[in-house]
Amino acid sequence: GCSAESHEVMREIVRRVESILRPNDLYAIPSHEELWIALGGNQGVAVAELAARRVRETLARPLPASCTKPGAELVRLHPAVGVAYQAAAGTVGNAQLLSLADGACRSASTKMERIEIADCDAGHLVGGVAQRGSDIRAAIEANDLDVYFQPQVSIADGRCLGAEALIRWPSHLPGRYSPLDIVSIAESDGLMLPLTMFVLNNSLRHLPTWRETGFDLTISVNVSAASLADRSFPMLIRQALDTWGIEAKKLVLELTEQQIVTDEA
Repeated sequence: GCSAESHEVMREIVRRVESILRPNDLYAIPSHEELWIALGGNQGVAVAELAARRVRETLARPLPASCTKPGAELVRLHPAVGVAYQAAAGTVGNAQLLSLADGACRSASTKMERIEIADCDAGHLVGGVAQRGSDIRAAIEANDLDVYFQPQVSIADGRCLGAEALIRWPSHLPGRYSPLDIVSIAESDGLMLPLTMFVLNNSLRHLPTWRETGFDLTISVNVSAASLADRSFPMLIRQALDTWGIEAKKLVLELTEQQIVTDEA
């Protein structure tokens, strides 16, 4: 049978996993090396990735002495984590979600980060954490992301006074990333400053053309706290304004919790 230490390890794993997941999330622990997670409700890849990372981090902390034999070295757990989610709640049943999580876990066991995400609506693995970061980086470097503009209209007279820049993943690129996914991955991979500057430059370049057509607008760009804290940020802003010949008063920088995208419409 299983040793008392093994039972203690399993109880500790359960305690840590349940401290991260919500009541409507499901999980299965086939062994100390595998963890399947099925997220309940309407979720996206960013939430699934966050759940996987947090579970991995909490399991990586040394196990308490009660889980090991006296005098044994500190034990850390590094299981492969497979997470399945569905964007539309109720699309599939719990059994199918866990089955997808099982497949994701098997794929995760072959990857360095030992995390894999399965999109139940797409019916396939979303791709490893490293791959998604690589996708976002490549799209930024190739100027391949789309920037949409949401008009800001005066309630008093209906005039368009400005526009807010919103990032979008273009349809011609592989993968399927929501605006929230793009920002979440950029944050976790240290890409927020290049992403912000991409959006800024692709926004400022439109202002002269809009002015020529009779729309003297301001442009609003959301920025991250990390970008604001970067010492080079003021210089980069100044360079961008000079490049496109834009007055500083025409640029509005907004600090928000979810940078660059708050409107999915």
